[in-house]
Amino acid sequence: MWMKGIVLGLLLYAAFVLIVVTATVRALTKLAGPTSGEVGIDLVTLYHNTFAHNPWFVIALVGCILVGVSLVAAWPRFTPVS
Repeated sequence: MWMKGIVLGLLLYAAFVLIVVTATVRALTKLAGPTSGEVGIDLVTLYHNTFAHNPWFVIALVGCILVGVSLVAAWPRFTPVS
């Protein structure tokens, strides 16, 4: 049960990170201007902008894992009718 909750929480967190990174890249592309439209982002920059300098990402990771474990624990058990 714990493993299912942790996996569900990590999937929720992965979706959150994907949305935030996509929004960041779109914002940087708009800042670059309509003529160039090219933005260079590497993994080190993403790491520093998410985990290293932003504690909210770590708080969101813990929160997503807690939500996942809570959802799995609250889900009703399947009991087949015989």
